[in-house]
Amino acid sequence: MHNMKTIKLFWILLLLVFAKPQTLMAQESLHMELLSHYNDTNLTKLGESQIWNDVMGWKDTVKNREYMIAGTTDSIYFFDVTNPYEIKLCAKFFGTNTGCVNRDYYPYHHYLYATSDQCTTPGNLQVFNMQYLPDSVVKVYESDSIGALTHTIFIEEKSQRMYMNLNKRKNPQTGQIEVFPMDIVSLVNPEVPVKIGALEYPAPYTGTRVHESYVRNDTAYCSSENAGLFIFDVRDASNPVLLSAITPPYPANAYNHSGWLDSSGKYILFCDETPEGVGMKIYNLTELNNPRIVGNPFKEVGSPHNAYWKGRYAYASMYYGGVQVYDLQDKTNPKITAYYDTYPQAYSNGYRGCWGVWPFLPSGIILASDMTNGLFVLRTTERLAVNQYATTVLNMNVYPNPFNHDVNFIVSVNKPQTSNLAVYNLQGKLVAEKEINLNAGANKINTVLDLPPGLFLLKLTTDEHMYKAQLLKQ
Repeated sequence: MHNMKTIKLFWILLLLVFAKPQTLMAQESLHMELLSHYNDTNLTKLGESQIWNDVMGWKDTVKNREYMIAGTTDSIYFFDVTNPYEIKLCAKFFGTNTGCVNRDYYPYHHYLYATSDQCTTPGNLQVFNMQYLPDSVVKVYESDSIGALTHTIFIEEKSQRMYMNLNKRKNPQTGQIEVFPMDIVSLVNPEVPVKIGALEYPAPYTGTRVHESYVRNDTAYCSSENAGLFIFDVRDASNPVLLSAITPPYPANAYNHSGWLDSSGKYILFCDETPEGVGMKIYNLTELNNPRIVGNPFKEVGSPHNAYWKGRYAYASMYYGGVQVYDLQDKTNPKITAYYDTYPQAYSNGYRGCWGVWPFLPSGIILASDMTNGLFVLRTTERLAVNQYATTVLNMNVYPNPFNHDVNFIVSVNKPQTSNLAVYNLQGKLVAEKEINLNAGANKINTVLDLPPGLFLLKLTTDEHMYKAQLLKQ
């Protein structure tokens, strides 16, 4: 009898060792740690599994607090993540429609603009005032006159514009929903958005639509579904002009989903969406009329959905592959340097797992949303070979301060390297970013900062330290 019990215990232990993990406790990671997690499996699901969609962050620099905004199939949630180890729910708003596969949102100053798509009924563009957080959020605008359904939005702060991609508006005469590639909206009065233009594709691309866009100054980089990636001059909102396009066949082309420009504006990273996944691409845009791929398409396990280029890194939501961070220092040979598996379940087919990731909060925490498993607050660890959030923070002397056009500073490093210079406004929004090459030893840097008058926070990140300074633009 004793031997039988021993044998039985052996087989139980063996099964436990080799059993496939199916819970969040079993997630795999590399150079990335989980700080906190939130989910409510009682919320309305689509297809028996989807609860959540996109995620985004906002920094209130007046109160020095950070927030996470996330959407479900029927609601928008506002969370305080100032303490990244504890996600605190601050406010929740039901959308004007339900059963939404997509919700998208973008902060602008202390406002949040929110849209929805692929829902059971048409909805509205909503605008929320977030300045009263963490106590409350106030809805200040809700209307379908500009957009009843909108797939994605992008706000370009410098030009005070919002770009509404794959926008659906009601025809005032017929009441029917009509689809437009992209509408351009003025946010001069943030609480009263006004449509000022629309983008149409010229022949032979008539009928093409914008799935997502990235806009910098007067140039829009439009991910255009199966048609590829198109670049427009949008200075005249009433008459955008096509400048260039990356059209199939190109390496690993599929459904051109989203793209993001690097700090120099010379390179773009974009994702083509498929359930199983194809590699992300980097293109050199130095010759705008002749974009050239750099290296080969790249990805690890998973399917690229949204990717953001910040400094030398790309942060990507990879559906069933979770969150992945790639070092793009050598653009011809990107290397995965950190990941966290938000979706440890077995993958079979369709779109499952990590929908969105947001790496731009000044504290360095990383926000991620998983369609099934909820919301994650993550950060890279000190084991990361080159951690852009260095552990040592030093004050830096910048002169002249106040400044008019350019600034100077001195920084010393132990080895030649590329540093990341980032400038944030009072709302915590990244307003300028560039790479600065440093030589071993002391480096005297002079750099031009094209900024409006106001107070800014400057951060310079090297392999060893992070340097910071407050700047006043006259």
